[in-house]
Amino acid sequence: MKRKKYLYIARALLAVGWLRQRESLPPMNFNELMAGQALPADLVAAAEALVAEKAATPELGEAPPIPALDAWIPAALEAAEAFCQALPPRPADLEAVDAFFRIWVGFDVRAASG
Repeated sequence: MKRKKYLYIARALLAVGWLRQRESLPPMNFNELMAGQALPADLVAAAEALVAEKAATPELGEAPPIPALDAWIPAALEAAEAFCQALPPRPADLEAVDAFFRIWVGFDVRAASG
């Protein structure tokens, strides 16, 4: 598996773990995201090594399996799925979303209707 995929998977699962444990928005910084959670030492060491390698080498290539991550990912994924399925449904306010989008792209409703 590509090393970068490990980071993508770990970031997503760590973010859900943060939400489960802290009920607040997770930080963008990967190391802060890890530091804010109770994680096995071997997982932290493996993830920190990948982050350091990513900082030194922009394109990460293929990697042999990383046992600490390979052991953690299935359990973290199962916990994330259970957490997401247990969330109450929250209908979207489509009018607010549409208004935000129009503002963001610079679409003036008044000019278009006139």
